[in-house]
Amino acid sequence: MDNKEVKAINRTKIACRECRKNKRKCDGQRPSCSLCEKFDRACAYAEETSNKRKYADEGLIYSLQNRIAVLESVVRAYREAERPDKILERSSRLIRESENDIVSASDHVSIYTQAPPPILAQTPTPSNPSKRTQDTDGRSQVAMEELASLMLSMDVNGQAEPSFMMTSSNKKTSRLGSESFNTGDFTQGVGSVRENNVPQDFILSLQDKQQLMYLFMENFNVFHQYLDLEDSVSVVNTDCNQERSDVCFRNYAIFSVGAYFSEAPELQHIGKICVSLAENMLLSCIRNNTSDLIVQGTSLLAWREITLGNDDMAYNFIAMATGLILHRAHHVAVLPDASQSDVEASMMKRKIRSFWAYFSVDRLVTSSLGMNCTIHWQRVRTECFYSLVQGRATVDDVAHDSFCKLWHLWDSCMDQVHAFSWSELTSDERRSLAVRSHQTLEGFYNELDGRIHLNKDNMRPSVVWFQLSYHAALLLIHRPFLNEPTGSVTLGLALRSATSAASSIARILRNYRTHPGFKSVGPQVQEFVLAAAVIHLLNATAGRTKLGRQSSNGLRSCLDWLEGMDSKWRVQVNRSITRIRELAHRWKVAWALPLHLSYPTESTLPAQTTTMYPSSSTIGADTTNNFVATTHTNYNFDFSMDPILAGIDLFQADQYGGALDQITNSWDMEAWDLYIANGNFDTGTY
Repeated sequence: MDNKEVKAINRTKIACRECRKNKRKCDGQRPSCSLCEKFDRACAYAEETSNKRKYADEGLIYSLQNRIAVLESVVRAYREAERPDKILERSSRLIRESENDIVSASDHVSIYTQAPPPILAQTPTPSNPSKRTQDTDGRSQVAMEELASLMLSMDVNGQAEPSFMMTSSNKKTSRLGSESFNTGDFTQGVGSVRENNVPQDFILSLQDKQQLMYLFMENFNVFHQYLDLEDSVSVVNTDCNQERSDVCFRNYAIFSVGAYFSEAPELQHIGKICVSLAENMLLSCIRNNTSDLIVQGTSLLAWREITLGNDDMAYNFIAMATGLILHRAHHVAVLPDASQSDVEASMMKRKIRSFWAYFSVDRLVTSSLGMNCTIHWQRVRTECFYSLVQGRATVDDVAHDSFCKLWHLWDSCMDQVHAFSWSELTSDERRSLAVRSHQTLEGFYNELDGRIHLNKDNMRPSVVWFQLSYHAALLLIHRPFLNEPTGSVTLGLALRSATSAASSIARILRNYRTHPGFKSVGPQVQEFVLAAAVIHLLNATAGRTKLGRQSSNGLRSCLDWLEGMDSKWRVQVNRSITRIRELAHRWKVAWALPLHLSYPTESTLPAQTTTMYPSSSTIGADTTNNFVATTHTNYNFDFSMDPILAGIDLFQADQYGGALDQITNSWDMEAWDLYIANGNFDTGTY
């Protein structure tokens, strides 16, 4: 054998073009290989490429695209602010007052974390109505104006308190609400329970109380944190025949809510007896033994009534709770100091817990009714809920605390929208308010605890509940600005943000629908889902374009969620679905609905023009059937709003600058998905 050293053969990674063409062995020398140099040929190499598959983070791309668009809007706003136009004294005063309100709310650390600094007042610049997007899509201007008009309403004299319309109208229960929906025993509500005689020897067994408490803690308390574990054990072991009336009242209210989540007829019957006992005790408790437990009980009864569709009773219960909160100063409660006894410290902590439990239910009840919050945000100075559980807070505790902070912050941002001077604001002032509110909510979200960001490994019902709440708040903060002139910065920001939030809600619903906690989340977020569905319906007026088809898919996700809710919630669900169907036929986009819901409904929405203020001939007449005095469920919606220009006709499309023209046919909704970036729908990634 030849003992000569065997040299390793060096493999050439890339051969030159000439050697490859002539099938020669190339040594890969640069800039010219040996063969090309020998035969005097032009030696050239192809670019080195990798065969490894490259991963493109589409979610990151979409989120960056959106952030660029929002930043461009802010830059344009600053540039317009540099114009040398003279700002009116009234405009400066209003903007400064609004900024002071937002800043003071942000500085109050016991309510929510520090928000980004507000944008300074810009110089008002008249919008150019002739400025239009070149590639218009011809979507319904009527739909845009009607959706914007869902924001405010007043009474016929224009003097009542403005009301924010989360869903569609600020109406009461009507004949349609009682006749059109067949919901079985649960729709009879409190009135029917009162007629049933409560057994004189009625005593809750320990086993029944344990089952009802388990249902309450698993399906309701995870969202609103009425009780901690020690309190739940104490309630079960309490004998209502030997306790104070306020304790018994609160406990009966808890058991009635727990029974509402039960499928067992026996427990449902016990729940009806409990709510009857609680109602019979309410007035005597307020008169003789008022405490924070009465606040808990009345707010629990308010939640139960709103799910039953008894809107009047729900609002009266929550208003009673608000009166007790203010009278007993729960809204300014502080943590106990070292000088207080254990009993006093325990009572103070219970007051703080009771206030925030009431607060979370109040926002659900009042928003469902289309009403303002029953306690003004500037009056809330109590310690935050997190201060009670700091160091031992669970994910449910953090979600509840963040929910309360979110909606308190939302109230502060919407304060100027709800004010009487809203219609007097210039376009520049409204733009400043929209951008400032957007930045405030975004800053709040960026500082959230990482435990309440959604991902495939974190699908707790309380986290899903908070995320849906946040996107609904973002949607609703921009919806009042959908009536801005075409080409304005405000309109572009409002359209992108509202559509993105609605898309995020639909995506969360698609991914979460099969989760075991689906049923418990449903009644807490039904109004948020409806708000998103209306935005999807609006975008569907673009026709069968890319955006229209994507909006149709989002709308169907919302409808699938509503139809999948438990039969107990059919009153509210049927109302929501009926509203969506009515608007779809009114805006001529019934094609976007699922086939089984696309047929016309019995009632149709009126197309007549409505005005904000009555004519002189109607003043003093019976106006009970006009405007907001119409009922909550008759679906003859009044889409009027306080117009910015006197005499404007909200239903005459040629008066508007084409707000929907801001969105072109090629606009991809996914490109504006603000908060759910990738396949694992991590809403905390920007």
